Amino acid sequence: MIIAKRMLASALGSPQNVKDMLERGPKNAWVGAEKYIQLGLTPLVAIFFGWLLGEWLKRRLHYDWLPFAGLILGTVSGFVYLVRAALSKEFKD
Repeated sequence: MIIAKRMLASALGSPQNVKDMLERGPKNAWVGAEKYIQLGLTPLVAIFFGWLLGEWLKRRLHYDWLPFAGLILGTVSGFVYLVRAALSKEFKD
């Protein structure tokens, strides 16, 4: 339980947020932490899949610049998602 509290504290920031979530129940605490984990991982996954798509297209079409274009596309799409999620009502709740 101590490890879970420390993980939540690092994911959520202030100890008051963690305390409030734990008072509502451990399941709600993990659901709250899931939002932050998703925000952290989604841009990285988008960047990786953009590069992967660019690499696949490079092998098919023989253009050396396509992996870089895939990285740029993945980066832009990941950060667009990040901004849209951070500004949404669901994230603020």
